[in-house]
Amino acid sequence: MINRSHKTTQMNALYLDIGNTSLKLAVPEEDGWKVLWHQRFENDFVSFIDLLKESSDSEKNVVYTSSVRKDITRKVEEAVPGLHIQVLSASQIPKQFINYSTIHTLGLDRFLGCLGAFKVSNKSGVIVIDTGSACTVDFMDKDGIYQGGVIMPGMDILKKSIRRYLPELPDVDSTVPDTWPGKSTQDSLRLGVNGMFGLAIESWIGKFQMMDDNAVVFITGGNSMEIQLLLNDTECTHHVNLQFEGMKEFVEKMKG
Repeated sequence: MINRSHKTTQMNALYLDIGNTSLKLAVPEEDGWKVLWHQRFENDFVSFIDLLKESSDSEKNVVYTSSVRKDITRKVEEAVPGLHIQVLSASQIPKQFINYSTIHTLGLDRFLGCLGAFKVSNKSGVIVIDTGSACTVDFMDKDGIYQGGVIMPGMDILKKSIRRYLPELPDVDSTVPDTWPGKSTQDSLRLGVNGMFGLAIESWIGKFQMMDDNAVVFITGGNSMEIQLLLNDTECTHHVNLQFEGMKEFVEKMKG
């Protein structure tokens, strides 16, 4: 998706989220976020670079970037050398706001998702489910301290693995059958993939709620609508731009 109706040369800051498989570029507005670009890497990367080059005409513009792909980050930087790109990193997190043993290996997106949820929830404890190529379930307490979480293979990876290694089995849709146990191979597979995925997430949420039973649950990411349907026993808030909320808050805290 590309949106050129918003002139980037009038902005002071853009926010770029480089995920495992996609690029998402946005600018803050009074009532939320305007997404200028959201596509997978392989889908028209040239047009994405053209959009960034439009922004490089203004020396006042900066692109704050959160990335889990160093190779793609380098590719963007090399393609637009005139643009001021500031890559955010986990090493910039103040130590008093993180309880994690290996900060140098932490994907900043996990922290930022929690920080965005913490801001949106008006500073309550938060549990954040971020569903994409990977699925993470993370916790930030009511004092704004990131406490870590869980990394799971994403739903797409699970389904691709079944097609590759279990080719005789049928494809898996996104539903969980009402009957138990599975009375067909299709239903058994739905229970084993979709049912397992939903139960695993709810199990991790339950463990976090033992730490804070008032924590607010958020869900975000590319597969969030699909995964939310699998969470029968969990009330959660869907928010598509938690990463950008967290990036903006993070930048403001660094400036402060």
